[in-house]
Amino acid sequence: MTLFQSPEWEEFKLATSWQKSYRVDGVLILQKNLPMKRTMLYSPMANGSVKLKVKSEKYMRDIKKIAEENNSIFYRLEINAAVPRHSRESGNPDDGILNRVQNDDTGGGAYDLRLMTYGFKKAVMGIQPDQTRIIDLTKSEGEILAQMKQKGRYNIKVAQKHGVTVKKTDDIDAFYKLYKEMSQRQKISFRENHYFKELFDILSRKKYIGVFIASVGNKDLAGAVVTHFDDTATYLFGGSSDEMKNAMAPYLLHWEIIKNAKANGYKKYDLFGVSPEGVANHKWAGVTAFKEKFGGEYVKLMGSWDLIFKPIEYKIFKMAERLRR
Repeated sequence: MTLFQSPEWEEFKLATSWQKSYRVDGVLILQKNLPMKRTMLYSPMANGSVKLKVKSEKYMRDIKKIAEENNSIFYRLEINAAVPRHSRESGNPDDGILNRVQNDDTGGGAYDLRLMTYGFKKAVMGIQPDQTRIIDLTKSEGEILAQMKQKGRYNIKVAQKHGVTVKKTDDIDAFYKLYKEMSQRQKISFRENHYFKELFDILSRKKYIGVFIASVGNKDLAGAVVTHFDDTATYLFGGSSDEMKNAMAPYLLHWEIIKNAKANGYKKYDLFGVSPEGVANHKWAGVTAFKEKFGGEYVKLMGSWDLIFKPIEYKIFKMAERLRR
């Protein structure tokens, strides 16, 4: 199970932006109300074992029953399983995803996903990112530093020389101030503070979440919200001040997060969301360049697949989805 399939994530999503939830053979399905009394269904970041469920007639029958009862336009299934590199390099995005048996560390073993056979269509865009970078925390601190880009190591030292310190805290308001400031500076949409308060309140009950703030003296310069689940720490949200940029606070922030996760027994640090390989003008190019300085491995996930129940309305939804993003 991933964090996004956990009861705690289910509770969080119902407290913020989704209206109903279901469990079909253990898989979380969220429901969002859409205009004209329509809905969409969504399973966030299911692990690779969902392959067995998709092949089950009962699973598919239950999904379609929920969709019929709730006037759903489509069901979106996100699969948190890595696409093998040989498939990514073949030039065919479906090669290997649909037709090969692969051994997958991320999603849970060998599988043969023939999603198109079961009516699924690859979504143009997903809700969660389907490209990421993952740092192996089973290595020593020295080895983790060594696999970073030279500029990443250098900027960590710069931050230390500027007197940057990093603390783990429950001060979600301090983080939100940095997050909002950065979003407004970059002219991108941002969530309201209550979203983060709900996130922290619910996930902190089981210590699934941490807030990290990098400061110089009393001045907060960078912050991160990091989740901790199973063997993985995940960088979910970040924010930074426009002041004292030369202090390189974000670099020491993530180095301390890495050390904290490693010390607490986590095996991976997921930087959660980068641009596709070889796409220089992607909207995430800037944040991707930052994350790449910490090294790690680029991972392409199987991502989002849609099972469509109302084709005409689905086309309208896709157009609206593109405009929103």
